[in-house]
Amino acid sequence: MIEINETHNPNLRSWVRSANEEGCEFPVQNLPFGVFRQNISKEPCGGVAIGDQVIALASITKEGLLT
Repeated sequence: MIEINETHNPNLRSWVRSANEEGCEFPVQNLPFGVFRQNISKEPCGGVAIGDQVIALASITKEGLLT
């Protein structure tokens, strides 16, 4: 059985403004993981979509923000 916790609270807000907009596909309650490229010449890397932005997991790990 899946337990619903505080991450499902529809009143949660993000620091990414577009994630707070009505009808946003990737609000703070729905953060899909994926693979993206910054441009065609760069290697693919993992990221998380939030609002209209993508957070590069390697970058935040390198900065010590993700353990």
